[in-house]
Amino acid sequence: MRKLKIFGGTVFYNHEQVRMIVGATTKKRAIELVSKHTHITSNDFNSLWCQTGNAIEIELCTSSPETVFVQNKRHHAEAGYTAL
Repeated sequence: MRKLKIFGGTVFYNHEQVRMIVGATTKKRAIELVSKHTHITSNDFNSLWCQTGNAIEIELCTSSPETVFVQNKRHHAEAGYTAL
């Protein structure tokens, strides 16, 4: 079984720029999951997303693989995430 990778990046969602995170085994699968909720191309993903080292994000995505989460408040370190 492949190791889960946790990706995070910025997208426009509901007319706002927000941070989204997702846990997936491949970058391709992460793009597929995120694109169900917002328009994102592989170029956008490669430019605006990366694997996260944030312990809170890693713990959240590890507990719910292949679930996309959106941050409730932009640019706030303690803001929670909502599953989409």
